[in-house]
Amino acid sequence: MSTREIFLLKEIPLDYSSKKKNFRKIVENTLRRDFDLCLDYNLEMNRLRDLGPRDSSLAGATLSSNWGIQYNNSTKTMIPSPTYILRGVTKMKTLFATAILIFLSQSSLLALGTFSAAAFKVDITPSSGIDMWGYSARQGQSIGVLDPLYAKGVLLSDGETRIALITLDLGRTFSLVSMELVREIAQREGDIDMVLFFASHTHSGPSILDHESRGEIPEWEREMLKKISWSILQATHNLLPATLGSGSGEALLGHNRIRSQPDGSVKMFWRNATKIPTSPVDDHVGVVRIDDKTGNPIAILVNYSCHPVVLGPDNLQYSADYPGAMSTVVESAIEGTVCLFFQGAPGDINPYFDKTPLRENGVQLMQETGHQLGEVVVRVAQAIRMGSPIIPSLQYSLETIPFNLRWNKKLVLSTENGRKTASRYAMFSKDLNLPVTTLLINQTIILTGMPGEPFVEHCITT
Repeated sequence: MSTREIFLLKEIPLDYSSKKKNFRKIVENTLRRDFDLCLDYNLEMNRLRDLGPRDSSLAGATLSSNWGIQYNNSTKTMIPSPTYILRGVTKMKTLFATAILIFLSQSSLLALGTFSAAAFKVDITPSSGIDMWGYSARQGQSIGVLDPLYAKGVLLSDGETRIALITLDLGRTFSLVSMELVREIAQREGDIDMVLFFASHTHSGPSILDHESRGEIPEWEREMLKKISWSILQATHNLLPATLGSGSGEALLGHNRIRSQPDGSVKMFWRNATKIPTSPVDDHVGVVRIDDKTGNPIAILVNYSCHPVVLGPDNLQYSADYPGAMSTVVESAIEGTVCLFFQGAPGDINPYFDKTPLRENGVQLMQETGHQLGEVVVRVAQAIRMGSPIIPSLQYSLETIPFNLRWNKKLVLSTENGRKTASRYAMFSKDLNLPVTTLLINQTIILTGMPGEPFVEHCITT
């Protein structure tokens, strides 16, 4: 199971006051400013303390990051998270049980404020000769670059609190140790309050393992962390008073890959080149636009739920898959912006052209898929009405939420194949207590993240 951030967007009318109040109460009741990570990272921290920029000219700079990092009180660990788009807020438990970004209607919230933002984009493509992420059927290490892999970030400030959102063209986020290194530098050098990391879940990036599984942090990953740390620090010097707006569109890029059978079993429906209708799927495209006060674009945040797996195991070149092609379209059409992709709830959603072999025009189909999404994003972004918040504010909370298993453990363990599957996913054989992060932006936008690879049902509500 990969870790990615769940990012849900939805405009809520202002007359939704009673439920909005209840939701905000939940958020505010769990706010925390200080907490002990309780992580035994001191040796690693000291050993790699030179990871970030040490130039005295950056002494007052700030940085932040965290892509679904959450704190688990029971295990005393931090866990990376996921992202998607929500349709409504009728069930509070559903909201917290998934990662969501909700936009309260801003038509009546236009006023001057101190909300500010800055964005960056840095190439983190490693050298060739590294194992690749995503497919057990893949043979061989990376041999080159099809399209660059980027870390993109947007730094937000309300004048007192600074929070950075970092998206990664990777199959998963870095290990807990690696992310904590970046966050420690951010806090030490820039007094950054929170850093959030989000991975797109591309299956054509380098393989990233947990620190406990590999020992030393590879040099290529150390270089990535240095670049990201430096870029975040630089962004603190580029903060500008900003406006914010949100919108949504529709795009159908894929299908539900799980087919229920009459006997109650399920079969995987990997590729659907003829585009046979399936259910459930989510065609919702969430878009957030951030501009400076003069109307110059800073960043565009995009949320969509679909596995980035148009390219298959025969591809040995690094690629961001369709999210990278989408970002290229957006950044070309809206000059000066940085386009950040937030993966949604794609646990059971594949692109129509899943794992298309290179000899069958896999690259072309990947680019066409991304272009289709990019055109929708551009159209939505250009129509968004921008506004300044009445009350600029950045607040966040951490909560542990219990989740039940979605499969019948007794039934699964009664078969040989089931026992093999259970052994492979041993860590998920018990009910889960998952850390959930909530970020409240300007009292109008709510972002909630959780670990794992949620099914699309998590982001479809009525």
